Amino acid sequence: MPTKSSCLFCFRKTFGMLFVSGLIACATLLSSSDAQADAAANFMNKVKVDLLRAAKSGTAGAFMSPIRKHADIQTISLFSLGSYAKKLPYSRRSNYYAGVAQFMARYFSSQTTQYKVVKARVLRPSVREGNDYFVDSEVFLKNGQKYNVRWRLKRRKSGFKIVDVQVLGFWLTPFQRNLFRDYIQKHNGNVNALLIALSY
Repeated sequence: MPTKSSCLFCFRKTFGMLFVSGLIACATLLSSSDAQADAAANFMNKVKVDLLRAAKSGTAGAFMSPIRKHADIQTISLFSLGSYAKKLPYSRRSNYYAGVAQFMARYFSSQTTQYKVVKARVLRPSVREGNDYFVDSEVFLKNGQKYNVRWRLKRRKSGFKIVDVQVLGFWLTPFQRNLFRDYIQKHNGNVNALLIALSY
């Protein structure tokens, strides 16, 4: 039985610092005239309203709504499984997606007090590369640190969805995929072990 001292849970601080600081940064992106005319940037400006509310609350429950609404959980979740996705029964996929969303929400809430974003600005409204849309921002933390965050979006029927975030030069979904893969490998290729860990 996996425990909270396992590698999955030891990952919290690193993953939370990178992913959460980047996500909360979106909540304080400054609007510009160019951004208002750009569909991808407009989407991020809508996201910020929900994230500000969640960040103010600081609870995992508060983060669940914006995660489900604005992130492409299914795409992120299946990518994170890599080659193990074929071992996940279709009957368990909805549980897995819910576990990934819960995993993210808990990390976000645990890091909101430690990594406070005081301001951020959009460096350019958006860039399109094939089917990907990128929104860049510069993030300023309360402790004086500054770094760049790039958001990768995909168009969906309902508009845009967030599929990845780049912080300090690292794309985070590949980082999460390596974490999940290593966890499954350490449990003899048992995907259910990951589902159990995500349910904590």
